[in-house]
Amino acid sequence: MWPCLLLALALLGMVPSSHPSPCHPQDVPAGAAEGGHRFCYQVVTKLRTYAGAQRYCQEVLGGQLASVHSTARNQELLNLGRTHTRHSLWIGAVTRCWGPQRGSQWEDSSPWNYANWAPAQPCRLFNTCTTLSTLDGLWRSKPCFELHPFICQY
Repeated sequence: MWPCLLLALALLGMVPSSHPSPCHPQDVPAGAAEGGHRFCYQVVTKLRTYAGAQRYCQEVLGGQLASVHSTARNQELLNLGRTHTRHSLWIGAVTRCWGPQRGSQWEDSSPWNYANWAPAQPCRLFNTCTTLSTLDGLWRSKPCFELHPFICQY
């Protein structure tokens, strides 16, 4: 689609769902590309289950829950999260305890090349979803039905 048309549609709030939204002023553009991609990040303070958060990121922003591939990006997202909430935020990682996809994985299928788990994490007793703590920046396994704010990347 033509950039001018996308800009016009974005201003009208009508960007096609197949095309990622442009960054909004309240969002944070990624400082550096990770894995060849540049993303914008948005904290959504609405409380959602993990699946509800992922659906929101896909349907509203044309993205998904954030994946984290470096200490610098984890710190960026921690700082962004702290400006909006004191609650732990969903990020796009799941940990499966059985089956062919055992272990932790990113929803966006990017490589699992970084982790910042709190001690004794992730939980390996049942399938879990991952939060980023705004208190210490560490990740924790949570039941996916819990309600949390979240960080979208798009």
